[in-house]
Amino acid sequence: MTRAQQARERLKGNWAQTITVECIRISAGMLIPILSLASLRLLGLSAETVIHASDLGSGSWLYALLTFAFMVMDWLLLSPLLLGRLAFYQHLTLGKEAPFYLIFRFFGKRYFHALRWRFSLSFHRLLVMVVCLTPTAVTAGIAKAIRQSGSQSTAADITMLFCWLLGFFFFVSGLLICEIWMLRRLPASYLLIDTPEKKYPKRLYRTSAHKMRGHIIEMFHLTTGFSGWFAACLFIIPSLYAIPLFYTTRTIAISQIVSEESEYKSFFHHFRRKNHFTTQDTIELPSVQDTKQPC
Repeated sequence: MTRAQQARERLKGNWAQTITVECIRISAGMLIPILSLASLRLLGLSAETVIHASDLGSGSWLYALLTFAFMVMDWLLLSPLLLGRLAFYQHLTLGKEAPFYLIFRFFGKRYFHALRWRFSLSFHRLLVMVVCLTPTAVTAGIAKAIRQSGSQSTAADITMLFCWLLGFFFFVSGLLICEIWMLRRLPASYLLIDTPEKKYPKRLYRTSAHKMRGHIIEMFHLTTGFSGWFAACLFIIPSLYAIPLFYTTRTIAISQIVSEESEYKSFFHHFRRKNHFTTQDTIELPSVQDTKQPC
């Protein structure tokens, strides 16, 4: 039975709870942008307006302040919901009872764990994206410099065109590499969910990367296998089927990866204990008494 088939089996009888969880997540995700647009309209600002850094000191600081405020609100509101959503799918995968209100699980004692988890994950993604998109920025800068130089030569036009094409290639490749690299962080959320309530796991993302060694391509194939379903999500209604199926399938895969490594470590530890030989620092030899031999 494939993982997708296992996911469908887990979802049987739980579709109402799953769709409720997804509707809560979608509603919360739409709330922040709607409030942001409404606030801008009330203050006479437009969301389409481009604000440059040099304009912040001339009265445009309010736009930047509102943007920052709603980014913080998004972090405070959605972080527990996103982690609670993963906890819901983990319970569903393990065959446990998975009521829809599990999505609110991290609004309690572990609220700050959820905030720290999402902040760390976003920071990691930002660093990786900066590294991956640096070649794109370099080629775009070269093309812009050639255009601003005012050169009308054929060589300049060809070079600028080549830079734009190469920049587009670097942009697509950079995004792809970034997403593949971030697959190393997938088990982190599930490791956090499984930890005791009062503890935030040490070296969470390092442990996650270690567990994903040798499984990156596997998870990449799993994700790209749902590309057709992701395209269908543009019609909104299919997303209520495709997204739960994807998250359940991915949770099954990650659970298997983590459990396989745990079983291997348990076996290896047992083997070492069973075949452990103790050695002594010194060896005692029996004493030999000198005896006189008859001449």
